[in-house]
Amino acid sequence: MEIDVHKNVLGQNDYEALESAITSDEFAWYFSPHHLENEFQPDEANLWHFTHSFYDDRQTSVINGGMRGDKTVLSQYNSNITKEFESIVNFVDSTYGPSQLLRCKANLYTNQTHSVHPESRFRVHYKDHVDQADYGEDDVMIAIFSVGESNGGTVIGDTFYESEKNQLIVFNNIPHHGVSQKDTQTRICINYNFLKW
Repeated sequence: MEIDVHKNVLGQNDYEALESAITSDEFAWYFSPHHLENEFQPDEANLWHFTHSFYDDRQTSVINGGMRGDKTVLSQYNSNITKEFESIVNFVDSTYGPSQLLRCKANLYTNQTHSVHPESRFRVHYKDHVDQADYGEDDVMIAIFSVGESNGGTVIGDTFYESEKNQLIVFNNIPHHGVSQKDTQTRICINYNFLKW
Protein backbone atom coordinates (compact mmCIF):
# COMPACT_ATOMS: atom_id res chain seq x y z
CA MET A 1 0.00 0.00 0.00
CA GLU A 2 1.23 3.44 -0.84
CA ILE A 3 0.77 6.38 1.49
CA ASP A 4 -2.53 7.99 0.52
CA VAL A 5 -3.42 11.57 1.40
CA HIS A 6 -7.11 12.42 1.22
CA LYS A 7 -8.11 16.08 1.46
CA ASN A 8 -11.55 17.35 2.51
CA VAL A 9 -12.58 13.87 3.62
CA LEU A 10 -15.71 14.96 5.45
CA GLY A 11 -18.40 17.27 4.20
CA GLN A 12 -18.25 20.75 5.72
CA ASN A 13 -21.09 20.14 8.22
CA ASP A 14 -19.65 16.80 9.40
CA TYR A 15 -16.17 18.27 9.74
CA GLU A 16 -17.43 21.28 11.70
CA ALA A 17 -19.43 19.00 14.02
CA LEU A 18 -16.34 16.88 14.70
CA GLU A 19 -14.06 19.89 15.19
CA SER A 20 -16.61 21.58 17.46
CA ALA A 21 -17.01 18.45 19.59
CA ILE A 22 -13.30 17.73 19.98
CA THR A 23 -12.25 21.34 20.65
CA SER A 24 -15.05 22.03 23.10
CA ASP A 25 -14.09 22.94 26.66
CA GLU A 26 -16.35 20.05 27.69
CA PHE A 27 -14.32 17.44 25.76
CA ALA A 28 -12.19 15.33 28.11
CA TRP A 29 -8.42 15.28 27.45
CA TYR A 30 -6.11 13.18 29.61
CA PHE A 31 -2.51 14.10 30.35
CA SER A 32 0.03 11.51 29.23
CA PRO A 33 3.43 12.26 30.83
CA HIS A 34 5.05 9.68 28.56
CA HIS A 35 4.96 8.92 24.88
CA LEU A 36 5.24 5.20 24.20
CA GLU A 37 5.99 3.70 27.61
CA ASN A 38 3.77 2.88 30.56
CA GLU A 39 5.54 5.31 32.85
CA PHE A 40 7.29 8.66 32.84
CA GLN A 41 10.77 8.67 31.30
CA PRO A 42 12.94 11.33 33.03
CA ASP A 43 15.32 11.53 30.06
CA GLU A 44 12.37 12.37 27.78
CA ALA A 45 10.63 14.96 29.88
CA ASN A 46 9.40 16.90 26.83
CA LEU A 47 7.62 14.00 25.13
CA TRP A 48 4.26 14.54 26.78
CA HIS A 49 0.85 15.20 25.28
CA PHE A 50 -2.86 14.79 25.95
CA THR A 51 -4.97 11.89 24.67
CA HIS A 52 -8.59 10.78 24.44
CA SER A 53 -9.46 7.14 23.77
CA PHE A 54 -12.55 6.66 21.61
CA TYR A 55 -12.34 2.91 21.13
CA ASP A 56 -9.98 0.05 21.95
CA ASP A 57 -10.61 -3.58 21.09
CA ARG A 58 -8.15 -4.86 23.69
CA GLN A 59 -8.26 -2.17 26.39
CA THR A 60 -4.48 -1.98 26.34
CA SER A 61 -3.03 0.12 29.12
CA VAL A 62 -0.33 1.87 27.11
CA ILE A 63 -1.03 5.54 26.27
CA ASN A 64 -4.76 5.20 25.70
CA GLY A 65 -5.67 8.26 27.64
CA GLY A 66 -8.50 8.50 30.05
CA MET A 67 -10.91 5.71 30.66
CA ARG A 68 -9.25 2.33 30.62
CA GLY A 69 -12.50 0.42 30.62
CA ASP A 70 -12.97 -3.11 31.90
CA LYS A 71 -10.03 -5.20 30.67
CA THR A 72 -12.15 -8.35 30.84
CA VAL A 73 -14.52 -6.99 28.20
CA LEU A 74 -13.22 -6.57 24.67
CA SER A 75 -14.23 -4.02 22.05
CA GLN A 76 -15.29 -1.09 24.17
CA TYR A 77 -16.23 2.43 23.26
CA ASN A 78 -14.49 4.70 25.76
CA SER A 79 -16.06 7.98 24.75
CA ASN A 80 -19.52 9.46 24.56
CA ILE A 81 -18.68 10.94 21.17
CA THR A 82 -19.11 8.18 18.61
CA LYS A 83 -21.04 9.54 15.62
CA GLU A 84 -18.42 12.18 14.87
CA PHE A 85 -15.41 9.85 14.80
CA GLU A 86 -17.29 7.04 13.01
CA SER A 87 -17.55 9.18 9.86
CA ILE A 88 -13.89 8.40 9.19
CA VAL A 89 -14.47 4.68 9.80
CA ASN A 90 -17.19 4.77 7.14
CA PHE A 91 -14.89 6.63 4.72
CA VAL A 92 -12.10 4.07 5.19
CA ASP A 93 -14.47 1.13 4.72
CA SER A 94 -15.97 2.61 1.55
CA THR A 95 -12.54 3.53 0.13
CA TYR A 96 -10.43 0.52 1.13
CA GLY A 97 -13.00 -2.21 1.78
CA PRO A 98 -14.24 -3.70 5.04
CA SER A 99 -11.91 -3.75 8.01
CA GLN A 100 -12.08 -4.09 11.77
CA LEU A 101 -11.37 -1.08 13.96
CA LEU A 102 -8.69 -1.98 16.50
CA ARG A 103 -8.19 1.36 18.17
CA CYS A 104 -9.12 5.01 17.79
CA LYS A 105 -7.57 7.74 19.90
CA ALA A 106 -7.10 11.47 19.63
CA ASN A 107 -3.79 13.17 20.39
CA LEU A 108 -3.46 16.81 21.42
CA TYR A 109 0.01 18.35 21.26
CA THR A 110 0.60 21.73 22.85
CA ASN A 111 3.04 24.28 21.47
CA GLN A 112 6.21 23.34 23.38
CA THR A 113 8.76 25.03 21.16
CA HIS A 114 9.80 27.81 23.52
CA SER A 115 9.99 25.63 26.61
CA VAL A 116 12.03 22.95 24.84
CA HIS A 117 14.29 25.05 22.62
CA PRO A 118 13.91 28.72 23.67
CA GLU A 119 16.34 30.12 21.11
CA SER A 120 15.70 27.74 18.27
CA ARG A 121 13.30 27.20 15.43
CA PHE A 122 13.04 23.46 16.12
CA ARG A 123 9.91 21.53 16.93
CA VAL A 124 9.61 18.43 19.08
CA HIS A 125 9.89 15.17 17.14
CA TYR A 126 8.25 12.33 19.03
CA LYS A 127 9.60 8.76 18.84
CA ASP A 128 9.30 6.69 15.70
CA HIS A 129 6.95 3.80 16.38
CA VAL A 130 4.62 1.21 14.89
CA ASP A 131 1.06 1.49 16.23
CA GLN A 132 0.26 -2.23 16.29
CA ALA A 133 3.46 -4.13 17.11
CA ASP A 134 1.63 -7.47 17.35
CA TYR A 135 0.71 -7.32 13.65
CA GLY A 136 2.71 -7.24 10.44
CA GLU A 137 3.14 -4.24 8.18
CA ASP A 138 0.51 -5.38 5.69
CA ASP A 139 -2.00 -6.61 8.29
CA VAL A 140 -2.97 -3.20 9.66
CA MET A 141 -3.94 0.12 8.12
CA ILE A 142 -3.21 3.36 9.99
CA ALA A 143 -5.29 6.47 9.31
CA ILE A 144 -4.41 9.86 10.81
CA PHE A 145 -7.06 12.56 10.60
CA SER A 146 -6.12 16.22 11.19
CA VAL A 147 -8.45 18.42 13.18
CA GLY A 148 -7.43 22.01 12.46
CA GLU A 149 -4.27 23.20 10.74
CA SER A 150 -0.74 23.79 11.98
CA ASN A 151 2.86 23.52 10.87
CA GLY A 152 3.19 20.34 12.95
CA GLY A 153 2.41 17.01 11.41
CA THR A 154 3.46 13.42 10.89
CA VAL A 155 6.68 11.92 9.54
CA ILE A 156 6.32 8.64 7.65
CA GLY A 157 9.62 7.28 6.39
CA ASP A 158 11.53 10.37 5.28
CA THR A 159 8.47 12.42 4.34
CA PHE A 160 6.86 15.10 6.50
CA TYR A 161 3.09 15.59 6.12
CA GLU A 162 1.93 18.90 7.54
CA SER A 163 -1.37 18.99 9.43
CA GLU A 164 -4.17 20.29 7.20
CA LYS A 165 -7.72 20.40 8.46
CA ASN A 166 -10.02 17.64 7.25
CA GLN A 167 -7.08 15.66 5.85
CA LEU A 168 -6.68 11.90 6.25
CA ILE A 169 -3.36 10.11 5.73
CA VAL A 170 -3.67 6.34 5.26
CA PHE A 171 -0.71 3.93 5.30
CA ASN A 172 0.38 0.47 6.37
CA ASN A 173 1.56 -0.41 9.87
CA ILE A 174 5.00 1.15 9.38
CA PRO A 175 7.18 3.39 11.59
CA HIS A 176 6.03 7.01 11.86
CA HIS A 177 6.05 9.81 14.41
CA GLY A 178 4.38 13.08 15.25
CA VAL A 179 5.97 16.52 15.15
CA SER A 180 4.82 19.38 17.36
CA GLN A 181 3.80 22.72 15.93
CA LYS A 182 5.11 26.26 16.38
CA ASP A 183 2.32 28.33 14.84
CA THR A 184 -0.76 27.31 16.83
CA GLN A 185 -1.66 26.70 20.46
CA THR A 186 -2.51 23.04 19.81
CA ARG A 187 -2.26 20.33 17.17
CA ILE A 188 -5.00 17.69 17.23
CA CYS A 189 -5.12 14.47 15.26
CA ILE A 190 -7.22 11.33 15.50
CA ASN A 191 -5.36 8.09 15.00
CA TYR A 192 -7.29 5.08 13.69
CA ASN A 193 -5.90 1.52 13.49
CA PHE A 194 -7.75 -0.97 11.26
CA LEU A 195 -7.19 -4.70 10.88
CA LYS A 196 -7.46 -5.50 7.18
CA TRP A 197 -9.79 -8.30 6.11
